[in-house]
Amino acid sequence: MAKRLLIRRKGYWRKAYTTKKGTRVKRRWIKPTSYYIKNQGNPGRTSRGAEGGPNKNKKPWIQRKGKLGGPGYTRKSAATRHALLRRSVKKYGYESTMGSVSVLTENATIRPSTRKTLESDERWLRKTYRKGRK
Repeated sequence: MAKRLLIRRKGYWRKAYTTKKGTRVKRRWIKPTSYYIKNQGNPGRTSRGAEGGPNKNKKPWIQRKGKLGGPGYTRKSAATRHALLRRSVKKYGYESTMGSVSVLTENATIRPSTRKTLESDERWLRKTYRKGRK
């Protein structure tokens, strides 16, 4: 059963306005009110709601800001990127880090040079951390 949520609205002053006919309407106090709604899940277009949906266990890969070292990641030197990847693997795990890099690589809006950099990072991650995985 869907959980019910209590929504409480604050009172406020509605601004004065003039109708199309030219009638002037004074400003007016709108009383505070509350009502119940059915829980619709998380905001946004997602099937992953608070009650769960078909993709409730699906994990978005880039969940944390700066997971791969923040802005300018692809413009850093290879040694610096590899150090950032090592830190990310240690903190979040191989699969999570690999997922983040893969998502960025598959993004259709990035430049070819940036894609090449990310693909080389993917290869480096596989070569360094994939041991025994199929």
